[in-house]
Formats: sequence, C-alpha cells, structure tokens
Amino acid sequence: MPGRGSPRGHSDQRVAQMVQQRKLYVQSNPLD
Repeated sequence: MPGRGSPRGHSDQRVAQMVQQRKLYVQSNPLD
C-alpha cells in the first residue's frame, strides 16, 4: 500500500472522510 507510514496519506484519508461526512450533513440539513 503506497504512502504507508506517510502522514500525508493518512491526512488525505481523514480529509476524504470529513468531506463525506460534510456532504451527508448538508444533505440532511439543507441551508436553504
């Protein structure tokens, strides 16, 4: 698995997870 032990790969995964959660949050709580 490339990027193993690399902080950047881990942070990229975290960011992707946060983005997914944000999408779900926006879907369940529309701002408009």
